[in-house]
Amino acid sequence: MTRNINSSLNNHLRKAGICHFDVLIHDQPKEWLIKNFSQGADEYPVNIARLMRNIIWQTRERIVNGQKPPLNELIRTFWYMFYIKPTLSRADSLTEEVDQYKQLVEQLVFMVKDIQVMRYSAIKSSPLRSLAVRSIQISPTVKLRLMLYVRCNAPQKKE
Repeated sequence: MTRNINSSLNNHLRKAGICHFDVLIHDQPKEWLIKNFSQGADEYPVNIARLMRNIIWQTRERIVNGQKPPLNELIRTFWYMFYIKPTLSRADSLTEEVDQYKQLVEQLVFMVKDIQVMRYSAIKSSPLRSLAVRSIQISPTVKLRLMLYVRCNAPQKKE
């Protein structure tokens, strides 16, 4: 049974363009990022969705393996300070024409809800509500999916 689960997980990861990297993606130079994430890119040197998914997955791997503590900050901090925005900038793929923070949230939802390769709790030490969904401009559909997911997957209090 475990083999089937691992096979299914690997299949979902592969289809989503998510791979294991031994080096920290967010620390790599522009040339490396373009070499590894240009497949499927259209307007920018890198495929932004694929790059975001891989950074999220690598962060999850490092947390699960005890190499990094769970995130205590908001996803917005994950965007600005640590991983996504600086990496996109280095790859000449950062733009203000599109809400790329929204894209990050959508990729996280995709990985947790749509393809179910991870749980939000695998990377975050506080509840999903800390995403501050109301403070960002995301589609009503994504907002509803996030809120429903939180309600359906929140830990039940023991009485």
